[in-house]
Amino acid sequence: RAAPEAEGAADLLRTLLTPATGLPLAPSPAGAVTLAVDPGLLGLGQEGYGLTVSPHSVLLRAATPTGLLRGVQTLRQLLPPEALAERPAATRPERWELPCTEITDVPRHDWRGLMIDVARHFHDAATLRRQIDLLALHKLNVLHLHLTDDQGWRMPVAAYPRLTTVGAHRAESMVGPD
Repeated sequence: RAAPEAEGAADLLRTLLTPATGLPLAPSPAGAVTLAVDPGLLGLGQEGYGLTVSPHSVLLRAATPTGLLRGVQTLRQLLPPEALAERPAATRPERWELPCTEITDVPRHDWRGLMIDVARHFHDAATLRRQIDLLALHKLNVLHLHLTDDQGWRMPVAAYPRLTTVGAHRAESMVGPD
């Protein structure tokens, strides 16, 4: 269950769990999982949240939709490793159980990031998407894509078609000691 302002986080949870379960996870007003934006939790900041898992229900609350997104990742981390799979296992357990717990989480630092150096080391789009998913799973909130440097230019530019091939090799480039 999710209020309209929590629907984005609920959609994310369904999107993340559907590949591993192989099931269409439709929203349900009578569901055991409730996501709610609660302005009373403003003391937790923009990214803080509260998560309560009891034997028959899950309640995820935050002051902002961003806080709910962080809580969805914690909920995902509480599930067994199979829940992180990109496709259903050949033999799927009948049910996944969450440990009963109560969590209040607030990030210690405003800037929690990852730099991916695509200037020196090319990464295809699928690899970058996987890295972004892992970034979210670990509740990092800044992605620095290092797109260019003296060593090369990796993004094709229609007006400069040779830039990606010549950009890394020049006569002036030093190789080895003086």
